[in-house]
Amino acid sequence: MRRGERAVPGNRSQVVWRCSVPTMRTASVFVVLVTGALVGLTGCAAAPYDWSNVPVTKAEARPVVDAMIDAALATGPTGDLSGYCRTYAEFGYMCDDTLATVASEHLAFPGPGRPTVAFLTNGTGSQFLSIRGTRLDGTSYVGQIEVDHDAAGNTVVDSPVFWYPQELVSS
Repeated sequence: MRRGERAVPGNRSQVVWRCSVPTMRTASVFVVLVTGALVGLTGCAAAPYDWSNVPVTKAEARPVVDAMIDAALATGPTGDLSGYCRTYAEFGYMCDDTLATVASEHLAFPGPGRPTVAFLTNGTGSQFLSIRGTRLDGTSYVGQIEVDHDAAGNTVVDSPVFWYPQELVSS
């Protein structure tokens, strides 16, 4: 956080109060907001906290990745993969583009067996994972995905098309 900011303790929908030094403390007036919060007009303004720079822990990443893999396998190659993208991708249009690339390269969908997941280290706040499995046609795949926070603090996957062979981090 920058100087003059403090996060209000609580859940991920925290608010950061950006305060400047008031010139006249005696002129502070309190206003009751619609939410019922009491705010002194002393040069402070509320702004949502941007969680996108807060590191994701393995404990946060793992359940999201497990749910993403389960959803992909349940959706199957003929299911609503665009809906899958909207649910799990930070940016759905990028996921749709990756799905189009997978189709143009004739890469088979993951088989019904559960892939193995390994965490990779790269020294940033994001979690990178390597996902290894077998496609429906019997060929193997190794894909990497990145898990981080969006601005609201949700744990999100950049591109949940884990069966697409991309290398984000040298393993």
